Amino acid sequence: MKRILLITALFSFVFTNAQYCLFLDFKAEQPEMVASSLKGMMETEWGKNIQGTKSLFAYLPNGTNESTHSLQICFPNEAAFENFYASWNQSPDAQLFFEKMGKFSKQISESLNTPIWYNGKDWANDNVFMLYQMEVSNPGLYLKEFQSFSLKIAKKLGYERQFLWHRFSYLGKK
Repeated sequence: MKRILLITALFSFVFTNAQYCLFLDFKAEQPEMVASSLKGMMETEWGKNIQGTKSLFAYLPNGTNESTHSLQICFPNEAAFENFYASWNQSPDAQLFFEKMGKFSKQISESLNTPIWYNGKDWANDNVFMLYQMEVSNPGLYLKEFQSFSLKIAKKLGYERQFLWHRFSYLGKK
């Protein structure tokens, strides 16, 4: 019973304190119009009240991915994302922006992400980072291998105490 409570507490802590990033990937037919529309939307009261960092990235080069750009909004927690999501359909500014974007771009994908290795750092402020998009055919094996790799790199970088998987590894021990 103690393990169940501990696991529940850890998962609650992780998910209530995790950072969420919304990635809206699109193919820009007219990049300058996309940037202008985005700037206009961010200057509205609705845009100013988005709780999180907002970034526009160009994917150059992007291999076989059809997307040319990504609008990323990184929220500090789940509540900030929920506020954004709830206000999206109710905001005339957001709807106007979405309509304008449709004239200058083609939506490719949207995803909500949280870093697999968070370590309490706001990764939205990084100047360079890599994003791997992959299809995992065996999630259990992938997780096992990623856990092993992560423990080794965490130890090497001195993050061993903060690393979440390290904490979970103690749950099975008596």
